[in-house]
Parts: sequence; C-alpha cells; structure tokens
Amino acid sequence: MIKRWYLHNNFSQSEIFIIDTAMMGEGLEILRETEKAINFRAYSDWGRLTFWCPKSCLMENETEQEREWREEREARFEKGLKYNESLVKFAKEKGIKGIRTGLRTATLIRKITEAGYEVPERE
Repeated sequence: MIKRWYLHNNFSQSEIFIIDTAMMGEGLEILRETEKAINFRAYSDWGRLTFWCPKSCLMENETEQEREWREEREARFEKGLKYNESLVKFAKEKGIKGIRTGLRTATLIRKITEAGYEVPERE
C-alpha cells in the first residue's frame, strides 16, 4: 500500500482514484523494481496509470494504513466542522432567518446566498 501523503503530493485527484481503486482490487501490478523504488501499473475501470514509487513511501502493514486514513478523515471532519460553525456564526451575525446549529454546510451556504451575502471562504 502506498502512503496517502505521497499520493496527494504527486498525483491528481483522478490519478489517485485510479490508484486507490487498483489497490483495493487486483489492479496494481509491479513492473520493475530497483533498490530504492518500484515501478507500478494501476488498472481500473477508469483508466490505466504507470508510475514509480519510492520504497520508503510504501506502508509495511495494514494497521499503519488504517491509522493514516483515520487520522486524515478526522482532520477533514474537524476542518469541516469548524467551517460549518463559522458559517453559522456569520449567518447569525447578519440576521439571516432559519439558521441554527446542526444544519448541513450545503444548507447554510444556500441560505446565506439566498439572503444576498457572499459566502465566506474556507480557512
């Protein structure tokens, strides 16, 4: 398994999707191997991709991968939660009706836009 940070730093979203899909199934093939890197070919229904990956960027076991994904999900969740809270605060300061804690971010954005305000950017 390839470390998430390496994928995010070196590939586009569509390429990451192809690699993830290949890693979940049987679509990741080793073409060549050197002392420090491995040449992979990833196959999926969405395309084929050939790339080199340093051996230092490979995960040694499944628990490391699960921990990394969990930490990434938790960080994204916390960031989204803070953005949602900032939207609620912004909307309440502007006096927009129907705003309360617990609304989905998409609903808050729609209500702010309908009230004629520009939605604050994510931090």
